[in-house]
Amino acid sequence: MEITWYGHSCFRITERGRVTIVTDPFMSTIGLETPRLKGDIVTISHDSPGHNYAEAVKGAQHV
Repeated sequence: MEITWYGHSCFRITERGRVTIVTDPFMSTIGLETPRLKGDIVTISHDSPGHNYAEAVKGAQHV
């Protein structure tokens, strides 16, 4: 398992060859550059620009 932190509360959790989960993708309006992300599942902790930018995650099939 690999866990990568992208800033604020955004993480990518990957199990090689299985599934990729992205937590709390953020908009650049919070003062950080929005990372380029790919994932299968996106989790959003609450409705705020720092936590809910699911559109930033390419390939996500579940939000």
